[in-house]
Amino acid sequence: MKINALKALVKHGKLEPFIQHIRFPQYKNLEPFTKIDFTFPITALVGANGTNKSSLLKALYGCAGNNNLGNYWFSTETDPINEGDDFPNCFIYGYLNDHTQQTVEVLKTRVKKENDPDYWEPSRPILQYGMARMPPRDSKDKNRSLTRWKGIQKNVLLIDFRHALSAFDRYFYYGDFARLTTFQEKKSFIRYKAAHLKSAIDSGAKSYTHYKVEKIINKDNTTLSQEELKAVCAILGRNYSEIKLISHRFFKVEGYTARIINASHQYTEAFAGSGEFAVITMVTQIVRCEPNSLILIDEPEVSLHPGAQERLLEFLAQQSLEKKHQIIFTTHSPALIRDLPPEAIKVLTLDNKTQRVILTSQSSLPDEAFMQIGEPVSGVKTIITEDKLAIEIIKKSLRANSPSKLKLLKFNYFPGGASVLFNHYITAYASEDRNDVLCMLDGDQRPQISWPNKKESGIISDEDLGGIIKSLTGIEIKFNTDSGTSTIKDSQKIKAQRAFLSWCFTNVKYLPSNFCPEAFVLSKLGHSDLTDPKNAFLEITRESLGLADSEDDPNSETIFQEQCRRVAEIPNDDSDLKSIALLIDDFLREI
Repeated sequence: MKINALKALVKHGKLEPFIQHIRFPQYKNLEPFTKIDFTFPITALVGANGTNKSSLLKALYGCAGNNNLGNYWFSTETDPINEGDDFPNCFIYGYLNDHTQQTVEVLKTRVKKENDPDYWEPSRPILQYGMARMPPRDSKDKNRSLTRWKGIQKNVLLIDFRHALSAFDRYFYYGDFARLTTFQEKKSFIRYKAAHLKSAIDSGAKSYTHYKVEKIINKDNTTLSQEELKAVCAILGRNYSEIKLISHRFFKVEGYTARIINASHQYTEAFAGSGEFAVITMVTQIVRCEPNSLILIDEPEVSLHPGAQERLLEFLAQQSLEKKHQIIFTTHSPALIRDLPPEAIKVLTLDNKTQRVILTSQSSLPDEAFMQIGEPVSGVKTIITEDKLAIEIIKKSLRANSPSKLKLLKFNYFPGGASVLFNHYITAYASEDRNDVLCMLDGDQRPQISWPNKKESGIISDEDLGGIIKSLTGIEIKFNTDSGTSTIKDSQKIKAQRAFLSWCFTNVKYLPSNFCPEAFVLSKLGHSDLTDPKNAFLEITRESLGLADSEDDPNSETIFQEQCRRVAEIPNDDSDLKSIALLIDDFLREI
């Protein structure tokens, strides 16, 4: 995947109009005011079932033009939509105003109209939602009315792989007609109608009447172009010579039929795999989509093996590059996110405290996403840190002392600090007694007291456990319990707290010194002023690049590369590097 070329599309405004973010003051089961940023042309929404991924796609569908989210999410007696205590269900999205070259926000709110109780209406900015006031009227600005910004003008394509049923499947497996109730009767009916369907396909006709009823829908009867055919062949790993696609109602239902020809025979979707038909319809929709569209795909991995999923991502990336599409999809598949950059992966999870869906980070590594969806991470021994620089320090220690151990380890960092690690990950590792994970936290996170060993934790009273854990972690951790009496819940909580202390004694360590990673590196290079290590590295990077005072500051990635070079300058015989290597050696021996 051409990551840098795709990033350049956003950087240079080639995808405009482009949805830069969407946020939710109140929407379904999302944590209030959840915000999702879009900084890459392709975005994957990852999470377990029930984390509102599909609902987010529907909200994005409702952003552009006059699209109404109420077509997909509406209130019924069995599934009523309950508005929040403070806000009605609504969402806010931002895009670049091409007139002012500033990001503006559009609010859409669910309102009840007499003829439509589930209508989503554009509304004027609401300051309570953190929106800016409308500036004075500018008659040259076409993107606004007197009271609000106009919605983004962008074509939207919404594809749901789970509902990509062919005309044959819609009739044969799901059709329910009074006169045709048995499979035998349905087979006879299909045999009769197939002759007319074949005639329409062979002729390529745009119109075909049978018993005075038009059978071809919207004159949609085409042969796939060479571009479309090549893409289908590449994704599925097949060699087709021709594919025809027709939208029709020959089988009393509206649906598509695909006729596929390869070197040995021809067949339709009735004999094809569901993956073949889904890819054919998806490819044709995307290839035929107008440039600069917003393409939303719900679980594209359905019915596709991992190799096909990887090639599907390549197809999506190429389409985005060539036709400047913004593409957002939901997925449970590691194959579809493995090659995406962190900023393109948004991991959603259910907060055990609030039972609300939260976005764990605006930027997630594939392995972090794999954990959320229950996919085993390759490499059974994992070291987790708070940031990338800490990983480079650990790797330096191993290169200097035990280089062969680098092959035995996998490294992940989860941004958000020690509190996020303790709340969302370490509690889970402890409850599962994961002995294959070592958390190496920054030195400045070291608590005033040491983690108690098994003997020491055994003599801590039940009442003091919570206070001890708070002293060690700096936060109050809520341990989940099953339903039951208060006595049962208290017993489960105490058990979880003791397991947490026991696991952390063995599996939570700290980098040497009381410094953050930036200050640690600077101290090794002889810097005495460590009051603002992040700014110090900014100035070091500017000096290293020879930048003039009038030039912009280097970006975070450039600064990180400079930090890596400075880590490499730390002497191999440094005592702190040796102590890190010993900690890791102990961890590997424990497994």
